[in-house]
Amino acid sequence: MHHPRSPLTFAALLALVLTSCSPSKAQIQATHYATAAISAPVFQASRAIANKPGYFELNAFVASQLGRPIPDLKEADFLADTSGVQVPIAFFHENRSPMSIGILVDTSGSMKRKLDTVKLMLAEFINGLNPSDEVFLIAFSAKPQMLQPLTVNHQAVVQSLSQLLAFGQTSIYDSIVLAVGELGKGHQPSKAILLITDGIDNTSTVNEQDAITALKATGVRIYAIGIGDPNVSSHMPGIALGPFAFGGDLNRVDAKALHDMAHNAGGEAFIVPPMDKDAGKGFADAVKTISGMLSDSYTIGVVAPPGTYTSGLRLTIAGHPDAVVTTHVLNLPLT
Repeated sequence: MHHPRSPLTFAALLALVLTSCSPSKAQIQATHYATAAISAPVFQASRAIANKPGYFELNAFVASQLGRPIPDLKEADFLADTSGVQVPIAFFHENRSPMSIGILVDTSGSMKRKLDTVKLMLAEFINGLNPSDEVFLIAFSAKPQMLQPLTVNHQAVVQSLSQLLAFGQTSIYDSIVLAVGELGKGHQPSKAILLITDGIDNTSTVNEQDAITALKATGVRIYAIGIGDPNVSSHMPGIALGPFAFGGDLNRVDAKALHDMAHNAGGEAFIVPPMDKDAGKGFADAVKTISGMLSDSYTIGVVAPPGTYTSGLRLTIAGHPDAVVTTHVLNLPLT
C-alpha cells in the first residue's frame, strides 16, 4: 500500500514518540524517513575488555531437552569454540535483574480463533515475571492501541488481556515504534519487547527498517513469535472486515521480517505452526522459552580470533552434554 510521504525525519519521529507516546500521538503520518543515528554499542564488560579487537557479547539461555531452564551456572561451566578451536571467555554475567517489557499482540481479524490461547499463555508469562519487572500491553490491528501503560502491577496487565479482540488488519511496525516510546519511560536498564503476530504488516505508516532503527537506537531487544507458515505463497492479499478475514492465506506469516528485526536489534524470532495444526503447542513452547530467556540468561563476552565470524561461535555446557544453548548477539565488535 502506498502512503503519502512527509518531510518529518525519523529522528524527529523517534524523539516525538520517546517524549510523548499516547496512542493518539503515536499514529505516525509517514512511511519514509532519513536514517536516525544509531548509538554506539553498550557493553556490560569494562572498557578495558570491550575495547579489545574482536570483542563481542551475546546472551545465552540454557535449557534441558525438555525446555526447562538450567539455572545457577558459573563461568567455568561454559565452553566457547569456533571451528573447533576453544575461545577463552573474557566476560561473564548472570542476568537476574528486573526489566522493562512491552507485550505487543496482533489483534487483526485472522487472530480471532487464536486469542484465547494467546491470553492463557500470556497470563502465565506475566505471572512468572520478576515482581519488579515493569510491563505494558499493546494491541495492534489497523493501528496500535495502548491497553495498559507501563506498570509494576502485573495483575492489571493480566486483566487488560480481556480487552484483546480480533478486528481489522495488521500494523506491526507502528506498534514497535509506540512500544519503544513507552519503554523510554521505564526505570530498568534492560528493555525488551515480546511481539506476537500471525500475519504480515499491511497498514503501518513506518516500515521495517524504521522499526529496526528505533530498536537499535534505544537498545531494545525484540522476541517475536510468528504463528503460521512462512512458505505459503498467495497472489491475492487478504482483506479484513471487522473480525472477519477473506482472501489470501490466513496462515501466511512474515518470518523474514521477524527474523531480520531480531537479528539486527538483538533477540530471537520463533516461527510456530498454525494453532489448528498442533493445538497451540508450538506457540506455548515459544512463550515458555522466551520467559526463560528473559529470566534465566547469561551475558557472555569473548574475543573473536582474527578471520572468524561471531555467527560461528558455539557454546556448550560442561557436565551437561544434552543442554540446549540458545544464543543471540547483543553487541558486535567495535573493530
